[in-house]
Amino acid sequence: METAKGERFSDLRLQQAIKAGAEVLVTTCPYCISQFEDSKLTLKESEGLQIMDLTEVIHEVI
Repeated sequence: METAKGERFSDLRLQQAIKAGAEVLVTTCPYCISQFEDSKLTLKESEGLQIMDLTEVIHEVI
């Protein structure tokens, strides 16, 4: 059974991040990154939001 777009957890979390004013959404889960990137394609207001792995953030800091 497929969950409708807009009702998926990744869609809901992206909408929450956008509403909170987040510029970057960080996770360590490869599956989550994939789901967030897919949701980002369907949500127009998510254009400025970056989806990053924690190691990418640490790499930028170092």
